[in-house]
Order: sequence, then structure tokens, then C-alpha cells
Amino acid sequence: MSGSNFTQRVRSRLPALGLDSADTRWLGWPLLVGLVVVALYLATNDYPAYGAGLYVETADAIRANGYAVPATVPHYGPEGVPFAYPPLMFYVLAVVRDFGIGGFTVALFLPPLVTVAALVPAYLLGRDIVGDRRAGTATALLLILNPQVIEWHISAGVLVRAPAFVFALWGSYAALRIFLDGDRKWVLTGLVSVALVAHTHPSYAIFTVATYLVFWVGYDLSLTGF
Repeated sequence: MSGSNFTQRVRSRLPALGLDSADTRWLGWPLLVGLVVVALYLATNDYPAYGAGLYVETADAIRANGYAVPATVPHYGPEGVPFAYPPLMFYVLAVVRDFGIGGFTVALFLPPLVTVAALVPAYLLGRDIVGDRRAGTATALLLILNPQVIEWHISAGVLVRAPAFVFALWGSYAALRIFLDGDRKWVLTGLVSVALVAHTHPSYAIFTVATYLVFWVGYDLSLTGF
């Protein structure tokens, strides 16, 4: 089958705006499994795995500096550690802390719940690349049952990495729809997602840009596509 025929076959199976009612059952199973994984993690970890002390201290340094970017984060070395990281999630954590929610609670519950949210764009990517909802379900299940994904996205040490993962997957899905469908309605979603991931985590920003290039080469290798 030629590339153009394959692309047309996939396009014919895509709902216009991402999810439709037929996706409920196929996406529901991965979300249920994801919630079970989260429940098992919370039931077996009284303390956030890997800790999140530096992240909480960074958020508190932002609060203490009147929400201006601090030069350093205290308590790490004699002069503190320089603040030199994409700041978005530290500001989010600072706001959460100002609402009176403890750093321990945020570090324990936020990363695993955010990781479950990542199953939605993962499902969409699998579904639309292959053109089959069963592929979306398999993709999301493989993601949430992968030990490396669990280790690096639900533990407290990934208060920044887990949201970046979600932003990167949404940005990647927007890229797929832009280049596969030529659907410009997804350009704004892509722009917002890329901006969010760039302000959250440097490695995932590189991953997102690389994904755009791969989809451009694979689906719309043209000057307009670029």
C-alpha cells in the first residue's frame, strides 16, 4: 500500500476533534488500570518515593521572593544552588503552597495523578497513528504498565517531569493532527503545548521538537508543512 493511500485510510477513521463517544470504552480501560497503579503506589508508599525537597524549597524561595525569580535556592550548599531551570511548575507549586497545601501532600499525590492524565494523549496518539482504537488502548496500557514510566513519572522526584510529560504528549498529538490531517485547528493547541513544555522541562522540550520534525518528515514533507 502506498504512503498516500495509508494516510487516507487513517484519516477516514479519525474523529474531527480528538475524542468522540465511541472512544469512552477504549480509553476507559487504560484509565482504570492507571488508577489501580496509582492506588497501589499510594498504598505502598507512606513517604513520596525519591523525595522532592529541592522542588519544595525552590517553590518556597519563589514565595519568599515575592514571586520574583530568586537568584538561588537556599539550604543546598553553603551559598545555595543557582535557580537555573524552567520555572513553570515551581510557580504552580508555590501557588499550591500558598493555598496551605503541604509539600509532602503535593509530592505524594500530584505526580501519579498527572501521569494518569497522560494516558489520554497517549491513547490518541496510538489510535490515530495506526487508525484503530484498539491500538490506542494498547499504547496507553503499555505506557502505564511500563516500569520505567512508573519510576520516572509517579514518584515525588518528578513533580516537574510528570506535567512536562503530559504537555509533551499533547504537543505531539497536535503535531500528528497538523501534519497528518493538515488541520490548522490544532496549531494553537500545539503552540500552547510546546510553550508549556519549554517552560517546564528541557529534555521534554527537545523530545517535543524532535517529534514535530519526525511527523513533518513522515506526513507532510513540504515547505508549507515546515
